[in-house]
Amino acid sequence: MNRFLKTIIICLLTVGLGLGSMTASGVVYDAYKLTFGEARWQVKYNNLVTAVQTEITSLGTLIANWVTTVDSLTLIQTAPTYSDASTFTLTGGDYSAVLTPGKRLVADCGADGLRPNTVVSCTYAAPSSTVVVATANLTNNLAAVSYYATRNGVNTYGSGDIVAAEFGAPSWVNLQAAVALANSSGRRLLLTPGTWPVDDTLSITAPLCPVPGAVLGVVDTKTLTASGVDAGLHQAFSCAGSGKVIINQVEAVKSAWFGDDPTGAADSSAALNLAIYASRNGCKAPVVVGPGTFNLTAATVYFYKSVLIKGAGQEATVFISTANAPVFGSGEDLSSRAGVYGFDKLLSDCTINTSTNANDIDQIYIHDDFNMQEITNVAFVGNSAATQNGLHVYHTNAAARANWMYHNRIIGCDFKNVKSLSGGCVWFEGDGATERRANNNEVRFCRFDDYRTGVRIAGIGNELSHNTFNVPDAPVFTTGGGTDFRVHFSDGYGNGINNNWFEGGLGVGLDPPHVLIYSETTAGVKGGIWNALGQNASLVYDYQTVDLNTDRQYTVAADSVSFVDSDTLIIGDGTDHTSYFAVGRRVYVYQGVDGWATAKVNAVSYSAPDTTIDLDDTILTANLESVASSGYGAGIAWTPRPILNGIGKFYIPHLTTGELTSGNITLAEGSYFNIGNTKVLTATVSTTDATVTSLYLVTLPEGYSWHYEADVVAWQTGGAAGTEGDSAIYKRTCGAKRLTGGAAALVGSVVDLMTQEDGALAACNVTFNVSANLLRLRVTGEADKNITWHATIKAVKSGN
Repeated sequence: MNRFLKTIIICLLTVGLGLGSMTASGVVYDAYKLTFGEARWQVKYNNLVTAVQTEITSLGTLIANWVTTVDSLTLIQTAPTYSDASTFTLTGGDYSAVLTPGKRLVADCGADGLRPNTVVSCTYAAPSSTVVVATANLTNNLAAVSYYATRNGVNTYGSGDIVAAEFGAPSWVNLQAAVALANSSGRRLLLTPGTWPVDDTLSITAPLCPVPGAVLGVVDTKTLTASGVDAGLHQAFSCAGSGKVIINQVEAVKSAWFGDDPTGAADSSAALNLAIYASRNGCKAPVVVGPGTFNLTAATVYFYKSVLIKGAGQEATVFISTANAPVFGSGEDLSSRAGVYGFDKLLSDCTINTSTNANDIDQIYIHDDFNMQEITNVAFVGNSAATQNGLHVYHTNAAARANWMYHNRIIGCDFKNVKSLSGGCVWFEGDGATERRANNNEVRFCRFDDYRTGVRIAGIGNELSHNTFNVPDAPVFTTGGGTDFRVHFSDGYGNGINNNWFEGGLGVGLDPPHVLIYSETTAGVKGGIWNALGQNASLVYDYQTVDLNTDRQYTVAADSVSFVDSDTLIIGDGTDHTSYFAVGRRVYVYQGVDGWATAKVNAVSYSAPDTTIDLDDTILTANLESVASSGYGAGIAWTPRPILNGIGKFYIPHLTTGELTSGNITLAEGSYFNIGNTKVLTATVSTTDATVTSLYLVTLPEGYSWHYEADVVAWQTGGAAGTEGDSAIYKRTCGAKRLTGGAAALVGSVVDLMTQEDGALAACNVTFNVSANLLRLRVTGEADKNITWHATIKAVKSGN
């Protein structure tokens, strides 16, 4: 009966048997339920279940007995040499493991026809195997010999594998024979244990399965091309000298195939570079590195376009190096490929750990073009005692503007103890020419811990968002602005710093400038800002927009600073610093064990060689070490930026002395927030008598109605009458509108929601009224009393 038809019948019988068993079992079980407790039904049920179980158990035997074995002929690639009617030899390999006693043969004797036979013995004495057969039917026309390889199972050829061992012991000749049959038949080549030498260029087009212990050894200058490699995390290839392997038709190339060492005892850099070569010259699939610690000290591992190096996770795959060289580098210009859209992924899901490396190195060094590349979920762990950069991209190409560092993404990475005085955890460096800038790069969802400079980029339109910057130690100032910044934007504009979290170390002191956003031109830092600040963190923005044209953040050498008293210091370096420490500027001082402190300049003067600075607060101690000032004004270009589905906007148009300190925003009086149709603002005024005075007034535009709410606090500061410190608190609300062509009018009455007064200020009052086109918040003081009034006012409008 046809083998395939038999298989179909067996499958149908199996299904029928299963259904019949379930049906019978169901009937008996129903009967058993109906006659619960009757022993005869219990016995019948048990007997039937036992019978079904027996039939199912014998199903394997049924299939084994019905499906016949099929023997397939396998041609011995080596041509036989006739000795006599019952003997022939095979030169070039040991066939004793294949042509075992009892093995059936078919000898092709040319014009004398095919002669079946059986092996009596096969002995090997280099370089030939001598075969003796049972029947003396061989002739001197013997041209080829084939032997039967028994393949059992439903599949005609069993597993279908060409087993290399069936062609003899590992040798170049036997490997060629096995490859020839596998390539011609398209069946998988199963490479058995041993080192199979590849003495010349070889192409294996059939699928290749090297079992553990089987290695293809490529000699110097030769190349092996393999397809469909199927192997686990064990070595499958070795390359001597400049020998190489190219791999096609796989979803991933494993560095383990090239002998990497997950214990870190042996160096793995050669294995990784060989795996990368195999992928980039073949399948372009990711190079996958398994769990373990991999030592890359011997040589830098080089990135190439379209080849991702992918670990098993940050905690699973760790790369270490103690070399005075980058751990990873660029083997070619990493720029976008013609006709290919999207990002090339370079590295992911691993850790680069140089914590035991005492050298000043770049963990990743990219030279020249770096465009449309992505690094994701990589942990960079450095040595805090060395000067090390995480990702350093350096562009020196003097060619045209096309060779920028642009549109790269650093996503979900962690940086720890990566401390560089001149570079940074992420450092895009040009050589100073304006056409060589880093533009439109993204650093997102990263964490920076215990670092010196987090992100340093020279360029335009770069985006920092959703990152965490954590500095447990106070930064060290360097002369003239220096480079020790948390975020350093230089020589560029249009950069965005959005949705980040800046953390400071606990107990460091008041307002340490853990984050300095710095620009070397007056273009400054532009874009929407919506940053969260942690405890003891501060955000100091240097450089304002072009139209404000302010100086950059300014520091002086520590050895020129001296303590005078708690609010006075001297910079005695012979330079006039008065323009940098002008009245009103904020000053930051570092005082060793006393930590950080901050105050504003109250007065400044220069008398050679000393610049004397008086502060508005007593913050200084005898441990004073260094001092720095921020630029004039806010140093922030606040621009409208959607943050709620493109509807809500946040901007500060009146920012004049703004600071971001300790997570707070300090604004001058008159500043306000616009949030959709709502405005929140502050106002202040002073009175010395009972004259009604406007605390706030506004011209109402035509075609709108408003709801105004004011919280007002009064404080007596002096005067001939009353007592300093007498207070009053008020809350007033009103509606107002102005029709087209009409004057301002109240909607209903002013509502007094709260009035709380010291008895001495009982004659004071607060109310809203209108006059012509104005809505006014009016306060009434008292004679001979100096009163300061402060208000927070909220206005909600509606109309055309």
